[in-house]
Amino acid sequence: MKRWHKKYEWVDHAQCGDSPIHTMENPNESERIEAEAICTRCIVRPECIEWALREKASSVFVAGVYLPDPSMKRELRLLYNQLQESIPSELAIVGEV
Repeated sequence: MKRWHKKYEWVDHAQCGDSPIHTMENPNESERIEAEAICTRCIVRPECIEWALREKASSVFVAGVYLPDPSMKRELRLLYNQLQESIPSELAIVGEV
C-alpha cells in the first residue's frame, strides 16, 4: 500500500468521494451495480478494505462489497473474512506487491 502522509489522506483519492451511493442503506440491485462500478475503478481499494476491517464498518460499500448493518452478524463476519483474504490480490492489482 502507498504510504500516506496523513492518516486518511487516501480518502481524497477514493472514486466514491463524490457519490452518496457508497453509504446507502439496503441498496437495491441498480444501486449495487452502480457502487460496484465505482469501486472497480478505485485505486485505494486496499486502504478502504483495511479501514473497513479496522473500524468494523457496516452499511457501506467497501471494494464493491456491501457490508450490511450490524444486526446481520453472521453475514458481516463472513464478508469481513472475505475482504481480509482479498487484500493480497487487491495489492497486486494496484501494483503494490
